[in-house]
Amino acid sequence: MKANRKTTLDECAFAGRLTEESRKMLATLPATWPGLYVRAIREAIGGNALLLRRIRVATAIEAPFPPEIEVSETSVPGAAGAMRLRVYSPKRRAAKSAAIFYVHGGGWCLGGVENSSAFCAKTAAELGVPVLAPDYRYAPEARFPAANDDVLAAARGVFAHADALGLDAGKIFFAGDSAGAQLALCTALALLDARESTPAGLLLFYPVATLEDFAAEETGSRREFDRGGMLSAELFAAMKDSYLPAGTPRLGRALSPLETSLAGLPRALVLSAECDVLRDDGERLAAKLRADGVPVRARRIDGVPHAFLTAPGFPLATAAVLAEAASFLASELTQKTSS
Repeated sequence: MKANRKTTLDECAFAGRLTEESRKMLATLPATWPGLYVRAIREAIGGNALLLRRIRVATAIEAPFPPEIEVSETSVPGAAGAMRLRVYSPKRRAAKSAAIFYVHGGGWCLGGVENSSAFCAKTAAELGVPVLAPDYRYAPEARFPAANDDVLAAARGVFAHADALGLDAGKIFFAGDSAGAQLALCTALALLDARESTPAGLLLFYPVATLEDFAAEETGSRREFDRGGMLSAELFAAMKDSYLPAGTPRLGRALSPLETSLAGLPRALVLSAECDVLRDDGERLAAKLRADGVPVRARRIDGVPHAFLTAPGFPLATAAVLAEAASFLASELTQKTSS
């Protein structure tokens, strides 16, 4: 018997587009949760982060890890001191292997190493390579460029200590979901601009491509999937405001990859979620990469909302993403071995 309350699925304007597992997941969420998250973020921006911290704690739930994966923690230099780095490593792997440097999403103010742990562990198990996840600082307690600086420092630390970590520095791929994909991509651009070690490839899952504000007359995915999914325009605006101090230009190279040259970046896999307000932006990013001369493999995952990789309840969609990622990684590593 259905609980006597409205769910996110009841509010969903595009339920007919969803897969069965997407509908089941959204039916477990109360319709009030997006408003609660917006309120928590706005209060934190105003100086009262109590509710936002409670949400962070409540959502930091870790599932059991696959038995073939070892999980450990180390630290790397961060922009504000030592930073925690979670390592998910297959028990059987090459002594000097490829790796994925994975940056979690969460709109710069939520998410975390714990929230993304199930997906990172599955990725390490399915792809057979270590996954390294940096624990960068949250906004609004630490605002732009804190997360950018932390991820850049962590990436530099991983490249510098690749031998000690048992990694091949020439085969480190950058990956991330949502805001984490934006941070991973901006980090790759920063390393490219500094003429330092750059990633072997990019795996970008439903990425934030630009931080420009949505216009009132928006069309396409920004409007079509605004109500009843896992990310609304109102929630995304609150997240952006938590990270960017008032008056910060939102189209700079460190914030909006879609608005800058992407020439010189390595091959990229860009996966979008069909029922996501950010879908069109992510697909425009794939087109921009291609136009700037970057080889791109792009795919849309049908019938799923934003954040499906780190939310519980999407095993089929997650398996499709991991299969695509494994194919991309195998292709890139084969090319590097033969070259």
